[in-house]
Amino acid sequence: ELTNHLLVRAHIMPRLTIHIRAIRASNLPSADVNGLSDPYCIFTCANARSTRTKTIENTLNPQWNEDLSLQCDAEADDSLVVTVRDHDKIGSDDDLDRLTVRLDMDKKQRKAIKKQIKKDLKRKGHHHGKIKFGFGSSSSSSSS
Repeated sequence: ELTNHLLVRAHIMPRLTIHIRAIRASNLPSADVNGLSDPYCIFTCANARSTRTKTIENTLNPQWNEDLSLQCDAEADDSLVVTVRDHDKIGSDDDLDRLTVRLDMDKKQRKAIKKQIKKDLKRKGHHHGKIKFGFGSSSSSSSS
């Protein structure tokens, strides 16, 4: 009988639930021929789990105002990747921008990095938009 030869291991892996509030973006680049984009955000943790906002059509200044949550492995996931994409009805979607946020940084560290990124982009002459979102976390354990 197969069950006599099956070894099952349960490992308790702490889970981190990231609570995300996707608010809005502004001055996004145009990706469509009409001069606009159809933006949405994807939030991904290192274990490749992700969640996304709805698509807002024909705008460079989307307002999502969505509450999302994402289950991550607390031991493995130390960052959250935020990707803003343009939805295309034909072909593959276009990346508009990407940002990696370290989850273990405090508010002061995140603010310093944000200022440095803005300074670097201005010095290089890049046009860039803004995205506004917030996040928090809670932890639990699950077996796998």
